[in-house]
This record gives sequence, C-alpha cells and structure tokens, in this order.
Amino acid sequence: MDYEEILKTISRWMEAYKPICDKNYSLLFQLEPPATEEEVSAVEKQIHRRLPDSLRTFFLHHARYLKLDACFSDDFLEKLPPAIYSLSRAFLELSLDNLPLLNQSCQESIRLSFIESEHPSAARLQNVLPLTWVPCGDLLIFDYSQDAFDPPVLYLDSYAAEYHLCVLGHSFGDFLKRYTAVGLCGTEDSQMAPFLPNKTDGIQPDCPNAKLFRSFFFSNEK
Repeated sequence: MDYEEILKTISRWMEAYKPICDKNYSLLFQLEPPATEEEVSAVEKQIHRRLPDSLRTFFLHHARYLKLDACFSDDFLEKLPPAIYSLSRAFLELSLDNLPLLNQSCQESIRLSFIESEHPSAARLQNVLPLTWVPCGDLLIFDYSQDAFDPPVLYLDSYAAEYHLCVLGHSFGDFLKRYTAVGLCGTEDSQMAPFLPNKTDGIQPDCPNAKLFRSFFFSNEK
C-alpha cells in the first residue's frame, strides 16, 4: 500500500476543503512522526494481540497519530443534492497511543450491548480490535475472525442498526485508500452510506455518489 501517496491525497482534500469550511471551526490536519518498533510492541502487549499488518506498517513508517477534521459550511451543504447531503464533515483520528484505552472501552461496550443481551452478533464480536472512535459513539473495528494477520475494517453500531458490521475495507490499508478517495467523508454510518451499496464490498470510491462529491472540488470529475 502506497501510504505516502494516500497522505498526499489527504493533504489535497484538506486544501480543497479550506474555502468551504464553517468559519466557526478551525480546519485540522495533524500528523505525528512514526513510532518505533519498541513502542508498537509495548502497545501490543497491552492489548494482548499483534496489530493488523497494514496498520502496523502505517504506525511504524508513516505516522503514530493522524487527525483531520473539517466541518462544512451551511452555504456549501445547501448546494449538495439529496443523495450526498449527509456529507457535512470530513473526519478521522488514528492513534497508536490511545489504542489500549480505546480497546478497553470497546470491549466493555461489546459486553454491555451485545454479550449480556445475547445479541446474534455477540460471538463474532469477541475477536475484534477497535481502529478508531466515531463522533456519534460508534466504532470502527477490525474483525480478526475473518483474517488473523490483516483483518477487514467493519462498522460497529452500538444499537445494531442498519450498518452494523458493514465492511468498510478489506484491510486497514484498503479502508484508508477507499475512505480517502471519497473525501474522508466522516466516519458515521450516515456519512459513509452514500458509498456503501451493500454490507460486504466496502466503500465504493468509483460509485456515482463518489464521483458526484468529487466533482464539487476537482474539475476532472465533472
């Protein structure tokens, strides 16, 4: 996976968003230097498992922390057609150092919301690791039951609603590439929904809605 190219594309998106951001919010794009092997191993000891291969590579060679946030203005949102009107904010946070605490919170949420209630997805959720938090309270997770070395990224809905356990990417690298291609559209299910035709194939960066959204920023999509 060419993470350097992906990071360049992220920077391009963040530049494109500057003119249409809400003036009451500061656009944020933060990267911190890569982690060492020792730092990654220390986190793995705390979470009692090896990180997915493609995420491990990202933390070791590109950044130990990434955060971006861009809230779009009402003027811009009024221009969006109904099919993509939910795209109100670009957002993503990836943190090596926060993973142990996030994992504790994730496992507790799974216990309370799924295991104790004997939800049908409870068994599947006993072999997962969170990737990141979602502003609405949900999580993006890795499903190790599908691949022990580089598992897919799924959406964990705390209420087990429509997009619960929907596949977003077939590995971390695949997810980040797809998510970047659709403008880092926001990690809530309603924000990714325009690019998710089903629950198994991941975000579709070449679907009509993706091309429509890109056309607001890049002339070659028109």
